[in-house]
Order: sequence, then C-alpha cells, then structure tokens
Amino acid sequence: MSLPIRRFLPQLGGLLLGLLGGVWLIESYVAQTQIAAQQEEREWVLAQASGLRARLEQSLSATAYLAQGLVGFLRAVEEPVPEQIQTALGTIAEGDSKIRNIGLAPDNVLRFVHPLAGNEAALGLRYADNPAQWPSVELAIQRRSSVLAGPVDLVQGGRAVINRTPVFREDGSYWGIISVVIDLAELLRDAQVTEQARELDVALKSALAVSRGNGWILPPVAGLAEDGFQLAISVPGGQWWLYARPRGGWHPFTGLLWTTRALLFTLLLLLVGFLLLLIRSLARSRDLATRLSEANSKLSSNNETLQYLARFDPLTNLPNRRYFDETLAQSWATCGRHKLPLSILMVDVDHFKAVNDEHGHATGDRCLERVATLLLSCLQRSDDFAARYGGEEFVVLSPGADPTQALALAEKIRRAIAGTLILPEDGDWERSFRITASVGVATHMPGEPDSAAEVCRDADQALYIAKRAGRNRVVHALANPDA
Repeated sequence: MSLPIRRFLPQLGGLLLGLLGGVWLIESYVAQTQIAAQQEEREWVLAQASGLRARLEQSLSATAYLAQGLVGFLRAVEEPVPEQIQTALGTIAEGDSKIRNIGLAPDNVLRFVHPLAGNEAALGLRYADNPAQWPSVELAIQRRSSVLAGPVDLVQGGRAVINRTPVFREDGSYWGIISVVIDLAELLRDAQVTEQARELDVALKSALAVSRGNGWILPPVAGLAEDGFQLAISVPGGQWWLYARPRGGWHPFTGLLWTTRALLFTLLLLLVGFLLLLIRSLARSRDLATRLSEANSKLSSNNETLQYLARFDPLTNLPNRRYFDETLAQSWATCGRHKLPLSILMVDVDHFKAVNDEHGHATGDRCLERVATLLLSCLQRSDDFAARYGGEEFVVLSPGADPTQALALAEKIRRAIAGTLILPEDGDWERSFRITASVGVATHMPGEPDSAAEVCRDADQALYIAKRAGRNRVVHALANPDA
C-alpha cells in the first residue's frame, strides 16, 4: 500500500462511516415520510367522517323538530277533532321525504296514522301489549323526551328507525306518544352517505338500549370496526357509532417510499462518488487533506442536525410524534414491569384554525411556541414527557401518574394556557388575543388489558368530548365510559 493512500486511511474510514450513517438517515427519513403520509391520510378521513357525522345529526334533528311541532299543536288545542289531527299529520309527513309514516297514540293506543292507506291494520294497536315496540315507548315516557329505536325491518319492505316522542299536557300529565317512522335509505341519501361511500368504507351502528339485533344500520366490511375511525353520533335518547376509513383500507404508500428511497440513495451515491474523487485528489496534496478533514467535520455536523430533525419539531423544539412513540413504548414496558399506572394527556389549542385564518400562520406559529413553553413549565416529575403530536395538538406522557394526579396535571396545564395573551406577528397590541386549550386524559392502570394505542385513542376521544362540551376544559376517559 503506497504512502499517500496510507495517509488517508482515517478519511476513508470516516467516509465508510458516513456512508453507513447516510443509509441510516435515509431509512429514518423514509419511515418519517411514511408516517407523515399516513397522518395526512388519517386527517383527511377524520375530516370527511366528521362532516358525515354532522350531516346525519342535522338530518335526524330536522325530523325530530317536526315531531316537536306536533307536540306544540296538541298542547295548544285542548280537544282536537280527527280531521285536525289527520291534517296535522299529513302536513308534517309531507314536510320531510324521510318519513315513511307517522302515528299518534293517545294513552298509548294507536288512533291516527298517516298515510292511512296500507296502514289500516295498525289502528287500535296497544303499545303496552306489543313486546317489540313497548320498550322504546316506555323509555321515551320515562325520560320525557324523544327516543330513537331501531333499526327495524318493515313489513312493506326496506328498513327504518322509529322516533318516539311523548306528549305531556301543560299540567304535566301524560297524553300519548308520537311515532315517526324514518326511512333509512332516505336518511342515508339525505346525509350523502352513499356519495361518501365512494371514497370511504363506512359503517353505522346503533348503541341505543332499545336497539334490536346487533344494531348495525350499515354493516362494516372486514376489518373496518377494528382499524377505522370511530365517531359518536348524537341521536334522540342515545347515540350511534360511525366507522370510517379509506375505501379498501389504509394505504401503505409503498410506491412513494420506494421512489423517495431511490432518489435519496442516488443522491447519497453521487455524494460518495464525489468524496472518493476528492480523497484521490487529496492523496496528491497535503493542503487538500486539510480541506477533506474540514469537509468530513461538516458532514458529521450535518448528520447530527438531521438526527435532531428526525426526532424533534423544529418550530417548538419539542420532541416530535416519532420520538413520542419511541418513549411511549419504553415507558409502557417500564410501567408494566413495575406495575405502575401510566397517563396520557392530549392537549389541543382551541379555535386554532381561526387564529391562522385571522392573524396568519406566522402568528399561529408564535402561538404554538408559547403553548410549548407553558406546557414544559407545568411538568415537575422527572419522567414526564411532552411532545408535539401534530398541528395544534400536544401530548404529555406521565408514567406513574394515577387518574387523580393526571387530572391535576391536566388542570394545571389548562390553567397555565387559559387566557394567555398572544401578540400578532405585526406587533399590533390592538389585535392581540387570548387563547385556551382543551385536555383529554386517559390512564392505564396495572393489570388492565388495554394497549398503548388504545390509551392514546381514549385520551383523544376524551379530548373530542372536551371540545364538544364547550372547550377550555379537562375530560378524563374514566369519567366518560363512552369515550
């Protein structure tokens, strides 16, 4: 081996290590790209499912509102004659294409129905003597509010749900029950479920106490109930569950990964080829050897920077989602060995989209930086870990914290953020504003069979409940079993 080559063996060794480091960084970046693509897909599915949920709630509410109009009519008219009642029923039924028929049962005996044609045999039905229909009627009377029963298969064909609305007189005495049969096909069409199903796998299930059978309104395709988003839909007397995921399942993004990997490895090989030429040239000049050493030092520094960017959020300097997942796996194993509880807090800035829309993304970034600082100031336990989960959402991992301690920490964080003044990027004090945050909390207790992913989902669902309940509040999943 010639002396010039021997002299540059350390540089060649550094190049080899740099090559191995480059391979590791490329694979890390590819994995992060996959996570980002999957997260973007999940956010899109959640947005579509949330819109679908809103349309279903609105459609059901509109039909329930018509029944309330009939309640007002029956209270206003002390002794309505049959012609008045039939006219009122017809007016209500014609106002909503989803209504298959509507019946009125004074003292729980069906006396009036619209349309009458085809439903004559139902007149005189005593709900108390009908075990299939009485439970929902009885529940509506007990609650003194509407109850949605079903799904049921109709004798005339098709499927429907039945909205039972009790009528009480002004003096509080019970008058009777209104039954509105809502055609499921029309309901799903009105809520654009069929159109949405072109892009999503969608399923609907009733979680009502008076549901019959397995409660599926739209049965799921294989695997949807296990890996799809699950959203609660508020309906009279309870709730439905909406399941959604991309049509055909979640995308693995294999093509994107291989394209990204091929591009980065090509760049890496070009870089290696360039460095080899440089080393060969440096073997002929000691001055060039000094420059090569400086280049290797710079490459090492760049590698450290890339490693930092792979694990930390550059805006808030908090650990990123990937780093949080690694820490969660380690903490889960440690708490399992030592039989300790583990709590997860999901923290989300309220009305953050409005901040970006009204004040611009630069001010939104300033807001997130401030929230990150406040979040860190609230952590006192040495094992507590905070990270940016994505967008305006942050997550806190608190190993060893039971529900009481987790709630105390969550309330501390909420109070620290509540009312924080944010100065816009342009420095205009008159346009400054205050922010709040909602916090969802979930705790895994020793011996419970759930997984880390389930605890994260419970905390996220508790956060959703806190948002739906008015924001700027803390909700624990244990206090909300439906979460």
